[in-house]
Amino acid sequence: MNRRRAARRRLDPWAALLLGVLVTLGVIILLATPGPWHRVVPAVATHPLLAPPAPPRDVAVFVNGPRHEGCAGVVWLHIAYDLPTFTAVVVPTRLSCHLPGAGLQPLYQIADEAGPRTAAISLGERLGVSFGSWITIDPLALRAALPGFINVATKVVHPRPVPLVGVWTRRQPPTRALQRQVRYLRLVLRDGSADEVNLVGLVNYILGSTDVSTSLKLQAVSAIGAALNSAEAGDLVTSSLPVVVHRRGSYERWLPAPGALLAMRQSFAFDAASPVYPVTVGVRRAGRTVVVLTSPLGRLAADYRLAFERALRRYGARDTRVEVRACRTPAAVARALARRANGPPLGVVVALGDGSTTAAAVDATTRVLDGALGTVKALALPAVVSQLPFETPLNDVIRTHASSAGLPLSPVVAVLANRAVAAGPSPGVTAASPAAVGSTGGPASVAGATAASLTPSPGPATGSPTPTTGPTTEGVLTPALVAAWARLDAATFVRAVQPQFFAPRLAATRLGVSYYLRTLTRVAVAGGATSTAREMSRLEVFGWATRQAAAGSLTASSSPVVYYRTGDRQLALALAGDLGLAKSHVLQSSGGPLGLTLVLPS
Repeated sequence: MNRRRAARRRLDPWAALLLGVLVTLGVIILLATPGPWHRVVPAVATHPLLAPPAPPRDVAVFVNGPRHEGCAGVVWLHIAYDLPTFTAVVVPTRLSCHLPGAGLQPLYQIADEAGPRTAAISLGERLGVSFGSWITIDPLALRAALPGFINVATKVVHPRPVPLVGVWTRRQPPTRALQRQVRYLRLVLRDGSADEVNLVGLVNYILGSTDVSTSLKLQAVSAIGAALNSAEAGDLVTSSLPVVVHRRGSYERWLPAPGALLAMRQSFAFDAASPVYPVTVGVRRAGRTVVVLTSPLGRLAADYRLAFERALRRYGARDTRVEVRACRTPAAVARALARRANGPPLGVVVALGDGSTTAAAVDATTRVLDGALGTVKALALPAVVSQLPFETPLNDVIRTHASSAGLPLSPVVAVLANRAVAAGPSPGVTAASPAAVGSTGGPASVAGATAASLTPSPGPATGSPTPTTGPTTEGVLTPALVAAWARLDAATFVRAVQPQFFAPRLAATRLGVSYYLRTLTRVAVAGGATSTAREMSRLEVFGWATRQAAAGSLTASSSPVVYYRTGDRQLALALAGDLGLAKSHVLQSSGGPLGLTLVLPS
């Protein structure tokens, strides 16, 4: 009996294994046999395999400068896989592109502050090309990669060899950098062919090297390597993107030459031989006018213009004229921004709308606003959108459209509301006597407006009076309110549009803190309820993101103090400069709720 039980214990696992194998074979045979069970358990073979995505035809390549210098070179790489041909188009790093939230900015600044993905999208929007991927690479890695994967059939003798150290760097005039980069790539790629590329080495280099960062996937890199294997001498082409520069002093706006860009895009679309352009930088004289698009203001337009011009002079832009244009229709906007004999405007402020809250009036204003924003972006003009200086539901519409267009917003209504003084007993009418903002952000007192000096805003005033606690249906403008409105618009404008030209005296301009960096930096404001709200609204006009917080152990005596954590001193100095504070009011402390904390005196 003991031997029989031992045999059973050994045979039971084998029997279970055999039974499992038989059940599995039965299920497979059942699924392979036609029958109604396929409606319940569909076969895997009935689902077609997904085709791999097509490899990118256009890749944005960003070359970083030495010693963490940032983006120093941009190459538009177009790949025609059927031919195959590779065309490297060198793009100026100062090409003006659209950065969401900051408007028109240089391409290198977008790559440094917003990242290569956003820079590739902005570059594609400017060129009318959809970049499928992007690559960032260091210059030393570029020098090692090109000879490593590209063979030159004949010895190239260059009359004036260009050292690598002087090619991919921003420490040189932009035109000279463009010339050196084109010469360098032509020197390496002329008569070059890839021969037999080690695909494993190429994939490991692009996807695994610490010197290269990319959004390319494994299949895309393999497709590029296979195309390189088929490339012959002459299939690696280097060209330059011709550009036009609108210049006045330190003001520069780089735009692609329309005819050359169109020829390149058409040749790439039809896989034809692309035109090869030498380095071409056409310089045109920019105008000296800042155009302000408003609803009809009547005699108050002169007050706005004078206040805006005086603010620009205080910031350091002296040779600039402000032109206020009243626009009732999108056609009027197009006429105001049409081609001018003395050059295009330096910038545009869109301050459209009045106090009317009827559906027809809001729709009309929205159409004009959409036309203005679309025209500004189509003409590649730097612009700032302004809210109206009084409480109205139209300000929410303005904020939404400015955000959709990716343009900076001047939120003036919060500043003016915090400084407002009731001017009369009339219900539904709000008059304000705000304090102006000086060139460094410091307050300057403005005389209060009396009820007799109130001037209704032009345009249709409809609707019945509403309680004073809600939005007004009839905006009331005074010369003091319009002047404060203009100064606040100027404060946003000079920080968002070419600050090296409009605001050279600001500390943020000297430190290289841009408007976009301000929008990414959150500042904690601690103090009394009234003073905190006032300072938060002022900082938002300058571009800073704010948050109310408790001071904790941080204190301020008679003047505001900016506290910063380790590594944020540059931002703290820029914040203090916007507020008109001296360096002695900037202190380091690790006890603040955020990296930057503004403590107001109690």
